Formats: sequence, C-alpha cells, structure tokens
Amino acid sequence: MKSWILLSTCSLGLALLTLGCGSDGGDDTSNPSSKGSVDLDAFNTDGKGDLAKSTKLLDSVPPDAKIKGKFDPRARTYGYVVEARKGATLTFNLEATAGKDAEGVTPGSDLDMVYEVLGPFTSTKNPGEKLLTADDTSETDLSAPSTTLKVEQDGKYFIAFTSFNDTGKGDYSLDISCEGTSVQCLRPDFSKPCKKGKTFIQGAVIDDNQSWDTCEVVILEDVTIQKDATVTIKPGVEVKGNFLGAAPFGTVHLNVEGLLQAVGTQKDPIVFTNFVEEQGWGGLTFSSRENLLEHVFIINAQVGARVASSASVSINHAVIEGKSDSRNGTIGLSVLAEGDADLKHALIKQFATGVDVNQSLLVSLTESVVRDNNVGINVTGSGRTRNRCNVNVPVTPSPRPFDPKITNTDIIHNAQVGVRMLADNVFIQIENSNIADNGGHGVLFWGSQLHEESFIRNSNIIRNNGATDEVSTLQVESFHTEGTFDVTGNYWGFISDPNLGATRGGGCNEPLVFTGFSPELIATAGPTPKDLTAPVQQETFQVEQAGR
Repeated sequence: MKSWILLSTCSLGLALLTLGCGSDGGDDTSNPSSKGSVDLDAFNTDGKGDLAKSTKLLDSVPPDAKIKGKFDPRARTYGYVVEARKGATLTFNLEATAGKDAEGVTPGSDLDMVYEVLGPFTSTKNPGEKLLTADDTSETDLSAPSTTLKVEQDGKYFIAFTSFNDTGKGDYSLDISCEGTSVQCLRPDFSKPCKKGKTFIQGAVIDDNQSWDTCEVVILEDVTIQKDATVTIKPGVEVKGNFLGAAPFGTVHLNVEGLLQAVGTQKDPIVFTNFVEEQGWGGLTFSSRENLLEHVFIINAQVGARVASSASVSINHAVIEGKSDSRNGTIGLSVLAEGDADLKHALIKQFATGVDVNQSLLVSLTESVVRDNNVGINVTGSGRTRNRCNVNVPVTPSPRPFDPKITNTDIIHNAQVGVRMLADNVFIQIENSNIADNGGHGVLFWGSQLHEESFIRNSNIIRNNGATDEVSTLQVESFHTEGTFDVTGNYWGFISDPNLGATRGGGCNEPLVFTGFSPELIATAGPTPKDLTAPVQQETFQVEQAGR
C-alpha cells in the first residue's frame, strides 16, 4: 500500500526550498539562469548537471509513497531520501506541469524534467555515488522516463530532480514504489516483538509467504522454504529445531531455497536453537540469494549457517555458537563454491572449524570475532595441498582467485591454527585484525600459488604456536612457490632480531614480503567495541588485553 504525502510550498515537509516561506524570493526575471536562487550555469551545457550539489533541504519518505507537491519559484531543485535494504527494487516515476505564472512555457503543459538517484546517502555533503540519471529521450515527450534501481547495499538513497523550464508554481508528482520482501522494503514494524504462543511447523515444505511471529516456533522435521516463498521472522522469536535421527545433531535443518528474512533487534534478538535438551540440531542451509540475518543467535547446530553453491547471505550482529561437547565435524559458517557471505559484528565459537571457505565467491568478515574453535578460518582453493618445499605440486589454474577478505576481526584462542589455507588460487586479505593466542600457527598456507596481491597488514600477530612475550616462534608460515605474500606493517611482539626474524617463515622460492613492522601493539586492530552487542564485545581481543 502506498503512502500519499501532500506538500504545499509552506509545509514543514516540503523539501529543498532555498528561501523561507513568507519571503517574496526576489524573482529575477531578467536573468532566468539565476531564478529561484539556483545558478543553472553550474549545470552542464544543457542546463542539467549534478543536481545533488544544488539541493538545499531534504525530506525522508517511505519506500512506497506517492508525493504530490507544488513548485516554488524560489527553488529549482527538489529531492527526497528513501531507505531500503539490499535486494529491494525501487521504481521512480516523476511527472510535472507548469504553473500559470511560468515563463517561456505554456501553463499546464508537461515540464522538461530530469532526475538523478544517488547513494548510499549519508548527508547533503556526501550524497553517495550517482547510480542513475533519467532524462527525456525525444522532442515530443519531455517527461523523464520511469526507472528502476536494484538496491545492492542497505542504506538511504537520494532522488534529486529539476526542470530546465521555468516551473512557476506548477505541480509535481513523484511516485516511488518498492518491490521485495517486507524486510527489504522496510514495511513491517520491527519495534514490536513477537506475541506469546507456540507454533509447530509440520511438513516437509513451505511453499507460501509466511510470517513467524509467535515467540516459540518448533520445526518438527527437516523443512524447506521453497523457491519463490519468503519466511519473515519477527524480533524475539525463538526457532527450535527438533531432534530426529542419530545423536548428537540429528537430521532436522531449516533449508532455504526461497528467502529467509530474520531481523531481530538488540533488545529482542531472534534465536535459532535446539528443541530437545542435551541434543543439537542440523542448522540453517541457504541455497538462494539475498538472505538476511540480523541480531540473531544460532546455537547448538552441526553447521550454524551453510551457504550452498551460488547462494548468498548477510549476517549482522550475530552469535554462532556450537556444542562444546560435540565439536567433531562441526562448522560455524560454511561457504561452498561460488557462494557469497557477508559477516559483520559477529562471534563464531566452539566449532571444529569456525569459518570454512571452500572455493567460494567472496567471504567477507568485518568487525567480528572467531575464537575458541579448533581451526579458526579454513580456506580451500583448487588443486592439491603442498606442505613442504621439496614436494613438487603443480599449480592448478583457475579462472579467478578465491577471496576471503578479513577486516577489523579477531582470530584468537583457536586450538590449532588461526587461519589455514590449502591448495592454490587463494587471494587472502587480512587488515587491521588480531591473530593471537592460537595453539598452532597464526597463519599457515599449504599450497604452491597465492594471488600476487595477498597480504596481512596493520595487524597484531602475537603469541601463536607456543610463543610467549619472551620466546618467539613461527607465527606465519607459507610454502608457496608462486605469487606474493605481503606481511608488512604488523606487530609481532618483538622489535629486534633474532626474535623478530623467527616470527615469519616459508616461501620456498617466493619469500614473504616484509618491508616494515609496528614497534608496538596496534590499538586500533580488531572490532570496535562500541559497535558490538554485549555478547560479542566481551569476547574481543581488546577487552581481553585490557585485563592482562
């Protein structure tokens, strides 16, 4: 359902008036280029240019709205901000007619309009990149065409419009519509938590759109959200997977072939957990794109979240925690070939492997913590592994590298290795992170070929592999023969040889690139505590260091 917003020239909601209501505006009819306090010469040669820079005031509107307004002769550039989430499709349609006092154009006729959409919008000084421009395409039809924008990033988007003609006190109508789920188009009221009650999900498939809003939802058997079906989960809901089959996890999963939108709040998070006491459950499996989890807990699952081939999921503000007494074969986040996962402000702990990246498209970890697993992050490229320099393992070609990107993340207290990379065509990027207190190497590469721009930079790499503040050991080791591994600008716990030189090793024919280091602990490495929810914040390296 669209919201209708009626705006008059003196309405508080009217956007972009460069002069206040009640002023005569000082219309300068002798110089049309300056009419309305906007210098049209600042536009391109056809009078149409960077509209965002000419916009003075803004108004926010919902992603489904039809805005009816009236031009003011003192303002020539109008604009609105609309918010939407990744996966939504916004459609813009603009119509305008000249007022009776318009100059050089027939009153009541269609105006020659142009508009731009920019984003993600943060402020008038930083409206974002120009994403599309719409202008007339013929001499007879002067109206700007209807356009659509596929939203690729959560955020606000700014539409600015003007007319090359004098508008007078004419009318305009801006129609904004949003296609997508209720979460993508921001339709539901997420400030209201779930309602008391219990719902049992019985049956193997969900083939229609559903909203789970009772506070307890029990999945009695393995269930699949089918293609074209969407399940939206309200804040505060606890989804419990039943136990069927063999211990300790059974066979009950929530399989997503359609779309899952689970957006909780910090006060009322969504919880995915086990139904039977002392037993686990299978976990979440995503086989589709654009899934979203926010403010969630995923607990006691065999695989917390599995992203299948070519699927995608965004996970923000999450705790993914395994069964401490049943780690064998468990994974916190598993991303398969061509899969895509974006993890932010999250904690993954108590699995055999915290994050498993297996020839995936792109796995991004930002402002997160991976700790207390056997292996923190495991990255598998293509071909065979190579764990000694005197072993001849041919490089396996690939059309592209496999890209884990890790930024401002803690990889700490994992029993074996912090980051382990296997085989070839790996492009590892680690920046502003903490790789510390892991039982084995901080970073270990068993392969022949790395992408030539692989790096670990501006990170603390300390106390791994049995090292202490007094005794050094290998923190990073690689057996690559092709490619480059840049480990510049890190803090290693030592600032002079021979201890400093003993922290890095490998590169059978291609050494690690080391052109500098930090002489002291990098205080800004790792996630920013103030941006984290309490359960994640208390598990960070910074909080831990403060207590040392």
